[in-house]
Amino acid sequence: SLGIGTTSPNAELDIATSVEDSTGTLAAHGIRLSHVGATDEEVIPITAGFKTQVDRARAGIGFISKQSSGIDGYGGAIGFYTRNAADGNGLLRSDERMRIDPSGKVGIGTTSPDEKLHIANTSGGASILIETDASSGGNILFGDNSSNTVGRVQYLHSDNSMRFNTDGSERLRIDSSGRVLIGTTTEGHANADDLTIATSGHTGITIRSG
Repeated sequence: SLGIGTTSPNAELDIATSVEDSTGTLAAHGIRLSHVGATDEEVIPITAGFKTQVDRARAGIGFISKQSSGIDGYGGAIGFYTRNAADGNGLLRSDERMRIDPSGKVGIGTTSPDEKLHIANTSGGASILIETDASSGGNILFGDNSSNTVGRVQYLHSDNSMRFNTDGSERLRIDSSGRVLIGTTTEGHANADDLTIATSGHTGITIRSG
């Protein structure tokens, strides 16, 4: 075992380092990798292999030089790489699966995310899976400065209903039979009504054209 900053290493490589807990530079602590003069999209990688040297690395992380204000290396991104092929090739740039770009946007399947989270599959479909137990709910939440749950889309597995909230309250529900409930959680007639609308005041439907 090799210890750096410690005489009692607990792993093959054990580094005891100081920490940054204020507003100082992170580069003064821990591990620093550098390549002076790196151009746009050049990568400093850390990779891992699990079988033989022939199979080479199967997973890795890369620190990517990016341009900022038109200058190479003034921006930085992080790429995550995986490979699943018994072809003897090393880990390639094309094996990038996820990236955090210089502005903090996360791209899965894309190296140029347009939003805080951008999932792309240009050769087929793309999905997001939210999995819970059989009695809980899966949620997509919409928040602002005053509330983290001002808006919500929820699928509740205990009764297999889809629920939509605005301004912190449920407004619409689709039950397990496909019935639509607006302003209420109880259908008008259990065996008949496909649409139930209920409010505490006037209730109506407006159909307008022109």
